[in-house]
Amino acid sequence: MNLLRRLATQFRKNRKVYVFFICFVIASMFWLLLALTKDYSSTYEVSVTYENFPPNMIVTNELPKKLSLNVKTSGYRLISMSSSAEDNVLSIDVLSLTGIESGVKSISSEMLAQNFIQQLGTDVEIASIMPDSILFDISTSINIKLPVRVNLEVTFEKQFDAVSPVKINPDSVTVTMPQSQIGRINWIETERIAAQKLRSSLKRNIKLIAPPGTTLSVNEAELELEVEKFTEGTVSVPVSLVNVPKGLQVKIFPDRVTAKYLVALSMYDKVKPDMFSVIADASESSSGNGDKLDVQVVSSPAFVRSVAWQPLKVDFILKK
Repeated sequence: MNLLRRLATQFRKNRKVYVFFICFVIASMFWLLLALTKDYSSTYEVSVTYENFPPNMIVTNELPKKLSLNVKTSGYRLISMSSSAEDNVLSIDVLSLTGIESGVKSISSEMLAQNFIQQLGTDVEIASIMPDSILFDISTSINIKLPVRVNLEVTFEKQFDAVSPVKINPDSVTVTMPQSQIGRINWIETERIAAQKLRSSLKRNIKLIAPPGTTLSVNEAELELEVEKFTEGTVSVPVSLVNVPKGLQVKIFPDRVTAKYLVALSMYDKVKPDMFSVIADASESSSGNGDKLDVQVVSSPAFVRSVAWQPLKVDFILKK
């Protein structure tokens, strides 16, 4: 109550000032409303999309993604257009402007203006468009399926690595390109993805890069790279002799080697000795004792890596 009394007292003392201020605000509002009804010229930048291309044709040159429109309209309309500039995208009907024939065609801004007015509204007058023309280089097209190649650069945290090669879905896309480009484009590359010190799996959607003058059936693909912690494992594996000379018996010492390898933790228990094949080539033997045969691991599980073994050579004895 005390606050209201103070405000009432202050108002009685300064009544003329407050009345003047209120009248000024009302007059300013009416002036602004009248000003906004008048027409003004302004430059308005819009994004454009291209639709309805001639059948079995493709535009081989790069088309502008934005145009600058010099428009004349009411203040109300200019404010509305400016506030929604990012959302306003004007479409260009290519077929209606270029026709169905191939070749290089220049479309003037006058031809575009009528198309844009239909989208912006008849209360907007387009004085000019920059650039003042758009060039369409139209060529006969062909559809071809090409593989997707991943542009991926990664490093891993210590003891971590990829479990399998990177996966990309889809692994191929249909590309619409000019017939003249056949054989020049052999794959579609993804955007560059870089990741440092990975210790967990990587999964994300990535953009596909369309070569100039082409369109893709899809513009994104899903990338997946499985990453796990790796550990060292060992198995004892028998050594098999191959190419034993006819009429001779070969005895080797030792007859087993220890194979060491790296394996993902989730696959550690799946490693068995019989998954490894280790040989010594007896054809390398010569008469007499004391020589050694080289030991080779000729096969190992696909899910292990960095296979090493000891010993690298074995002693042998020849018997007739």
